[in-house]
Amino acid sequence: MGATIDVVFDDKPVLDALARLAGLGGSSTQLMGILGSGLTDSTRMRFSTNIAPDGTAWRGLNPAYAELRRPGPILVQGGQLRGSITFLPAAAEVTIGSRMIYAGVHQWGARIEAKNAKALVFHMGAGGKLVRVRAVTIPARPYLGISAEDEEMIFAETQAYLERLMAA
Repeated sequence: MGATIDVVFDDKPVLDALARLAGLGGSSTQLMGILGSGLTDSTRMRFSTNIAPDGTAWRGLNPAYAELRRPGPILVQGGQLRGSITFLPAAAEVTIGSRMIYAGVHQWGARIEAKNAKALVFHMGAGGKLVRVRAVTIPARPYLGISAEDEEMIFAETQAYLERLMAA
């Protein structure tokens, strides 16, 4: 003689939750907006900490240049670059960045060379010493990217979003 049990499973809540998930239609723009807001905040914070998304410190300023500028964090003088960080959510992605013309120079670094003259000429240092050089290198100071803390935020916000969606 065998033994059996009957298990009755009310799958309506699960099916309803799956229907709501399917109702996203492959688009998660609302979630991308939430993530974009969090990533924008952490990106702006890097301008205060001078730490790249990978956890490395930004390279310091040229000492002669540092004598000329106002005190403060490396990429912050007037705050335009930091304040220009925005995000654009889409169906399956979010874009974070700046439209400032010099944003890429600070993110990836640059080498500026004299093209129409023998040298670049500018004043440096507190004494305003005239400097003539063939080229200058601006080091990369990455502010865009995903840090370990950002990964944790992305996971937590995505989990919370899906939980809210399934509970609705």
